[in-house]
Amino acid sequence: MRFVVVIAISCVASVHCDMDEMALLQSKTNSYLIKEEGDCKSGKCTPGRKRPDVTAAPTTAAPTTADTRGSINAPDFPQGWPFMQQCLHPESSGGLFDFSLPLCESNGATDFPQNARIGIVGGGPAGVSIAKLLHDRGFHNLTIFEKSGYVGGKSKRWVDEKNQAHELGTCYLSGKYECITAWAEQVNLNQAYLDVPRYASSEQSTIRNMTPPNYGLASEYYADFAYRMYQINPEEYAVAAQRAAQAYAEHWVHSMGGVKHIFPMEASLDMTVLNVTFEQWLLERNLQALMPLFFVSMAGQGYGAPSDMPALYGLMWNHPSLVSARAPDGQTHLRGHRMLKEGFQELWSRLVSTTSADVKLNTEVTRISRSQQGVNIHYGNDESEFFDWLIMAAPMPQALSLLSDSTPEEKNLFGGFNYHELTATVFEEKSLGVLPADFELFTWMDRAGEQRDYYRASLLDDGNVTRTMYDKDGDDGALTIRHTSNIKGFENEVFAVLSVSDFRSTNADLTAAIVADTVKYGIETTELHQERWEYMPHYNLEEIIDERKPWRIWDLQGQRRTWWLGSYVSFESVADVLDYNLQLVNARLCTGSG
Repeated sequence: MRFVVVIAISCVASVHCDMDEMALLQSKTNSYLIKEEGDCKSGKCTPGRKRPDVTAAPTTAAPTTADTRGSINAPDFPQGWPFMQQCLHPESSGGLFDFSLPLCESNGATDFPQNARIGIVGGGPAGVSIAKLLHDRGFHNLTIFEKSGYVGGKSKRWVDEKNQAHELGTCYLSGKYECITAWAEQVNLNQAYLDVPRYASSEQSTIRNMTPPNYGLASEYYADFAYRMYQINPEEYAVAAQRAAQAYAEHWVHSMGGVKHIFPMEASLDMTVLNVTFEQWLLERNLQALMPLFFVSMAGQGYGAPSDMPALYGLMWNHPSLVSARAPDGQTHLRGHRMLKEGFQELWSRLVSTTSADVKLNTEVTRISRSQQGVNIHYGNDESEFFDWLIMAAPMPQALSLLSDSTPEEKNLFGGFNYHELTATVFEEKSLGVLPADFELFTWMDRAGEQRDYYRASLLDDGNVTRTMYDKDGDDGALTIRHTSNIKGFENEVFAVLSVSDFRSTNADLTAAIVADTVKYGIETTELHQERWEYMPHYNLEEIIDERKPWRIWDLQGQRRTWWLGSYVSFESVADVLDYNLQLVNARLCTGSG
C-alpha cells in the first residue's frame, strides 16, 4: 500500500521544504570576522551578567542521555566560518552545551534563581526547548501546561499502520539547524538525506516546456525565472548565482549587525537598511541572482513572497548558514537537506523526557494572574498552581486573553499578528502517473508567487479573536509534493503537497483544488488525513521599523515575572525559536556575584 501526504504547505515551523538549491557555494569568511557588541571575550558582556572563563568548571546540571556532544553530524562550512558558534561548537561559552551560568555583575541580577518554580504555558517547540535549556542549567522546578494530548505543537506527525512517522508540520534539517541536530543526536534520532533533484511544474517557463503533464528540474526553472524577471542570461545564471551567494553573507552581517545569533539586537542595527522588503534589499545589493532561490524558500514555504515580506524576516530565515551549508561527507545531498526518520514530534517528546519538567497534557489554562509575589496559573476545573515565574510559549494573540492583568504595552505588542494558513493532507497513493518513481520533491513554481493569502488575527476586548482576510488570491491548489517515503525509505509510500490557503475555504474545497492539480500528472490518490494551521505570525514593515515591536518585546522580557517565547517573537522555524531562547537565557540568567 502506498500513501501520499499532501501538505497544502504545512512544513510548519521549520519548513525547509524548498531549500535544496539554496547552497550554491561556500561563502567568503575573512571579512565576516567582525567584533560584536556584547562579545564577552572583548569584555563587553550583556549589562548585569558576565561570562566566566571558558575553562571554568560547569555546574552539576548534566544531560540525562548519552553524551554525544563531541560529534554533530550536521552540514559543514568553510574553515573559519564565524556564524552561530554556539551550535557549531556547542560547548563554547554561551553554547548549547555550556551548562554554566554567567556570574552576575555587582550591579546586575538574574531574572530568577535555580530553585524558582517556573510555569510554562505551551508545550510546542518554544516551551519544550526552554524547558530543556533551563533544566540543563540547573533549573528543575518546571511545569509545562499543554492544551493538546502531545508536546511539539506544529511539529506534528501522522503515523501509519506500520508506525512510520509522516511529517505534517516541521519537516527538515539543514544549515543553521546545528543546535537542533545536536539535540536530535543526543536523543538518538536517525536522519535521512534528500538526494534526488527537485522537479518543477510551470506554465510560465520559456526555456523548457513544464506545462502539465510536462515538468523539468527546479534548477532549469530558476535560470528561466532569473531571465524573465531580471534579464540574466540563462547560460550565465549558475555563475551569477554563485557570485551572489559568495557576497550574501557579508551583506547579511552588515545589515544584521553581527554573526552570533539570528535575531539581531537593536543597538547593532541601522533601521534604514531594513526599512524595505526582502526583494528590495537583495536588488539594492545586486543580489538578484538569488531571487529565484529565495522566492521559493520564502513564498514556497508559506513565509510570504520576498516582494511582500519585510527584509528582517527574509534575512532571519535565509541565514548565511542556511545558504552555505554542505553535507558533512562532502557530497551534495541537496546541501545537507535531511529529515528525522522518527519525526520532529518525537524529538520534542524525547527531549522533554530528559528534563525534570512536569508535563500536564490535555490541560487547558483558563486564567493567569501575576503579582509582586508570583504567578497563579488556573486550569481545568478550578485548579490552580502558584509559580515564581511565567513563560508564555503559547500562540498569540489568543493566549494574551488568559492574562487577567495584561498591560497596555502587552496588548499593543501581542494583540495582533498577520498570519498565513497552511494545510496538510495525507493521501493513499494509487498511482504516481508520469512522475518518476523515486522523486522526493515536486513544486508548482508559478503558484509560489500567486498564493499570497494572509489575514490579521486581532484580540478583541471581550477576549475573542477576529480574523480579517487580506490579499485573497482565490488559489488553494497544490504547491509542493514531498514524497516522505522515498526520502525516509518507508514501506508505506507518502508524499506531501504544500499550499497557502484561505481560512474560509472548506476542507473539501482544499482537497478538490489539490486533486485538480495532481490529476494533470496522472496522480491518483485517496485522502486519509488533513490538518490546517495558523502559520508564520509576523508584523508588517511599519510595525517593525517605526514601532520597533520585535525589540520592544525584547525590552519587555523579564518584566512582571514573565518571558515571552515562540515564533511570534522571532521567526516561524524551530532553529530561530531555539536560537532566540538560548540568546535570552544567556542574557537574563546569572549566578552568584562578580
